[in-house]
Amino acid sequence: FNAGQKLLIALRDPDRSADPTAVETVEVTVTGGKLGDEERLLLRESAIRADGSGKPSIGESNDSDLFVAPLKTAFGESASPGDGALTVYGGEIVRLIYLDPYYSEGERDVEVVSELRVNTGHTGKVAFIDENGGPISTFLLGGELRVMVVDPDLKGEEVEVALEVRETDEREKVRLRREGEAFIGAIPAVFSENPKPGNGKLEMMGLQRVVARYLDAIQDDGRTNAEVTAEARVGIGRSATVKLESPKRGPGEKGFVAGETLRAVVVDPDENRDPKAIERVEAKVVGGKLGDELKLSLTETGADTGIFAADFKTRYALEADRSNDALEVTGGEEVRLIFVDRLTSSGARDVEVVDSMKVNTGADGTVAVVRSNFIRAISRFNAGVTLYLRVQDGDEEAGYVEVTLRGDKLGDQEKVTLPRSGPGSDLLLGSIGTEFAEEARPGDHVLQVTGGERVTVTYVDRLRSTGEPNVPVRVVVTVNTGNTGSLKVYRKGSPGAEAVTFRAGEALVAEVTDYDLRVAEAAAITFPITVENEMNGDRVEIEMREVPNEPGVFRGEVRTAYGVEPIDDELLQVQGGDVVRFTYLDVLQDDGRPNVPIQVRLQVETGVRGRVELLKPDGSRGIRSASAGSTVLVREKDADLNLNPNVPETVSVTATGNLVGDEVLVTLFETGENTGVFEGLLRTAYSETPDFTDSILQVREKELVTVSYVDPITETGETNVPVKGYLIISSSAVGELLIVDRDGREIGGFNAGETLYLVLKDLLLTSLSPTDRVTITVSSSLTNDLAEVTLYRDPEEEGVFRGSIPTRYGTTPIYDDTLDVQGGEEVVATYRPNIPGAPSEPITDTAYVNKGHRGELLIVRADGTKVRYFDPGATLYFMLRDPDLNRDPFGREEAEIWVSGETQGESRVVVLRETAPDTGIFGGSIRTVYGRSGEPGALGVIGGELVRAVYRDALVETGETNVDITDSCRARMVGWAEFAEEPLAIDGVPDGWPLENVMRTPQGEAMMWAQWDADNLYLFVQVYDTDVRVRDVSRWYVGSDAVEVHLDLNPSDEVKPYYLRGERNPSIYILWFCPKGGGFDGSQPYAGQAAPTLIYKYNPPIAIATRYRRDYYVMEIKIPFAKVFPGFDPMKTKRIRKIGFNFVVYRSDLPPVWWAKPPEGEGIPPSFLGTLYLRRKGE
Repeated sequence: FNAGQKLLIALRDPDRSADPTAVETVEVTVTGGKLGDEERLLLRESAIRADGSGKPSIGESNDSDLFVAPLKTAFGESASPGDGALTVYGGEIVRLIYLDPYYSEGERDVEVVSELRVNTGHTGKVAFIDENGGPISTFLLGGELRVMVVDPDLKGEEVEVALEVRETDEREKVRLRREGEAFIGAIPAVFSENPKPGNGKLEMMGLQRVVARYLDAIQDDGRTNAEVTAEARVGIGRSATVKLESPKRGPGEKGFVAGETLRAVVVDPDENRDPKAIERVEAKVVGGKLGDELKLSLTETGADTGIFAADFKTRYALEADRSNDALEVTGGEEVRLIFVDRLTSSGARDVEVVDSMKVNTGADGTVAVVRSNFIRAISRFNAGVTLYLRVQDGDEEAGYVEVTLRGDKLGDQEKVTLPRSGPGSDLLLGSIGTEFAEEARPGDHVLQVTGGERVTVTYVDRLRSTGEPNVPVRVVVTVNTGNTGSLKVYRKGSPGAEAVTFRAGEALVAEVTDYDLRVAEAAAITFPITVENEMNGDRVEIEMREVPNEPGVFRGEVRTAYGVEPIDDELLQVQGGDVVRFTYLDVLQDDGRPNVPIQVRLQVETGVRGRVELLKPDGSRGIRSASAGSTVLVREKDADLNLNPNVPETVSVTATGNLVGDEVLVTLFETGENTGVFEGLLRTAYSETPDFTDSILQVREKELVTVSYVDPITETGETNVPVKGYLIISSSAVGELLIVDRDGREIGGFNAGETLYLVLKDLLLTSLSPTDRVTITVSSSLTNDLAEVTLYRDPEEEGVFRGSIPTRYGTTPIYDDTLDVQGGEEVVATYRPNIPGAPSEPITDTAYVNKGHRGELLIVRADGTKVRYFDPGATLYFMLRDPDLNRDPFGREEAEIWVSGETQGESRVVVLRETAPDTGIFGGSIRTVYGRSGEPGALGVIGGELVRAVYRDALVETGETNVDITDSCRARMVGWAEFAEEPLAIDGVPDGWPLENVMRTPQGEAMMWAQWDADNLYLFVQVYDTDVRVRDVSRWYVGSDAVEVHLDLNPSDEVKPYYLRGERNPSIYILWFCPKGGGFDGSQPYAGQAAPTLIYKYNPPIAIATRYRRDYYVMEIKIPFAKVFPGFDPMKTKRIRKIGFNFVVYRSDLPPVWWAKPPEGEGIPPSFLGTLYLRRKGE
């Protein structure tokens, strides 16, 4: 039997049923042979009966030979006698002993024995096994868990094993089928946090334990129904993490732009199986909308890291292409990185670990070419205008964007930076100048175009609303073309004959033909053209009006007048030899060229100044006076009147007297063919009244006879100029009063400031009166001054009285002992005799105050252009115009001027020579040197010094004498930038700086030094200021500390006319630097560019370092040539290495201060006022 079985011990002994009325008992002893356990059983009288169904059963009986009792057995290894259960061990012999009292007739108390053997079997085994049948103690979820039982005692084909999870209520049963001598079965093992017992799947989590229970019916020691167990634990790994990221994005940013390269990163230490090798794992990326998919092979970043990475490309598309190595995506699409973690820290297997990013979408940016108000778009433009550019893009985050312009004909390409219009605005605005050209100059910040050219403006939208990145957004504008206009000039009254020359005083008609100006119906159009005298600068505008019935034809008239200086009136002042320029600005020509000046130049005609000479009748000598009744030879010299060189000609002159008032016309005859000299006789007669009917001039004593004619044109171009000759009719009165010079010669004219000498000859006076003095009056006709002069008797000459009176220039009389006079007026000396019995008529003499021409002195360059500023070392040229100095029409004369500098005080006399005989124009020059000069032929100057040239004009048109005529110019400030052999460290420390080459403001408020190398311009500036503040870096010039630097990379000595100074010069740069105001907190230095284009936050590429001291701050600045001044390379230039330079220092609490202060109201670029020389050693 098997240990543990319940035995029924039965005894048959008829002898023991003695009482049929009672249930009797007998005793049987049961003992074990191995453990020695012993139990005494009391067997009760029983009988076997059948129940109603025929099934037998045992029950007590009082009349039976059968006695039975149950016996419990139990497996054990030690006995416990008398406990009611027989403890046995496998293989043990169990004896049943009954002492039969009546065994036989002859035998009493005989032991009746029966033996049983306790069965033994084979101890069964249960185990969790792998696919190869080997035992395991851990396993992974996600597959099948195999169970094996080996028990030779089993005879069937199946066996059942119970599984239970210790940590949960999970319970499952597995049926094992015989496979040879073993029974094997399997159950799915899956990950679950909420197991459902009995569902046929073993649901567990990591590190949980499962127990397999097999009930072994009998073992090799006899033990029965023994529970045989096996235990296994769910294995775990380390959960993988994945990350999908864009190298262009910040940490945690989960959006990207289509087209970016993304990086897939997997961190899974479980995959690091070989710490000495670089391993790989597989993952995939999957798109949402388009459904594109890429399989990735991720490479471990290093041996034993467990970190795997791979990059893959994305591409914007409308549909997926699975055949390439890029992931096609569209805007708003979610891209997932999927990695299957074979074993997680929870024990779950093949778990998808996912990270995702979304494809960004933006706003659709637009680009437009607009008017200057940045509102209304344009599609066409004229070459030469400024193009205003507007980009509107709601998702653009940068402070500025770049727009490219390219023409289709010349192919010029320029890039323009458009800064944001304001904080929070989605508008970015900028501009670029254009110019008409025949070839492109890419990169010069000006767009060269020609007529009809289509200019494509391209803005690359970083992100569209569809998610498409870097989409070129374009707009095309076209350069206008027109009709080329024409300009003709006629003398008024001579239509159809284009003029080449004209005379001062003539009216000129300008005619413009330009079909671009045609207007519809009867609408009228007017516009001005300019007429300018190129010599004196006088300028007038003509209003041009359309000619009726001639569309596109316009005419206007300008009147001219002879004059030297410009007058602000409607008349153009001209003189002989001047060139008058008519300019019509053709707004648009047929090739698209804009604002083309169409010019016609006319020269003012000149002639020969005529002369009238009054001579003795035989022509032997000239006379100044004559007696009434005499005949005078009149000679006129004027080559302009010699109209026909082959025929002697005649002219007429007029002779008039100032007292009688008679007038006669005198005919003069040319002295021969082609002489230009005309002569005739003027007869006079004494009379108190005029006679206009004869050819004799009626005169009386002291009559001033004027012989005149109108010179049609002089050498200066003046027209209709009266040319006069004078003589005095000698007095026949009591005395004679003469105005004479120091030497006693009678004069007809004098200069203001000279002394007038007066001589009275009156014998009657000396005969009748013993006086030694006499008083006369002297008066001026225009100034109205009057003075008395005392004449004293000359002891040497009988009847002669002499005296004098000084004169001076003045226009207002001062009644003193000096006569105030002005040019052109008549001075009359009057003596009134007061001798009884003698005639008392006044005796007079007259003289005229001379007047001349006001000289004009200019400091010019070699080409004759006016000099305002110059570089020390340049040669200054001088041009003097003064007809009064042209004394000899056949020779070249000289004049002197005085040239001096106001700072160093050096001065030189410069001798000017007449440019040609009979011109009255004189020229000369002097060389300048920087610093002091020891040379007589050179003038030493320093930067900023004013140079003044002075010409003392002996006589001007007002009659004033010794008038200083001046002109001035100023030497530019000069700075030196030394070549740096090594790149400078930008740290605000002046190491390696040649501090002797300082550029200092006038009062030392700031100092600047400069150096340069092949790639950079370096500046070091020191500003004295104790309160350094920067309120707004974008308005650095208001209430802030800043340094503004002006540079002209292509300096010129020419100053543009005022009407061209508004044009942008692409070679002029304006940069500003603030010691602070930059960075997130405003503590960092800041750089910007104001011209030629506005650029905020220009550092980098400009590098700045700032340091503060108690009384000042310093900034060290590095400006890269290539990035800030594109196209400028001082190493390759063939000219002198110099740039126009200036700087101004703004201070928060004080006025700004300039290195070279610009003159107010002249509009001259500040960079024109200074020069920075870039020099190397040995230069």
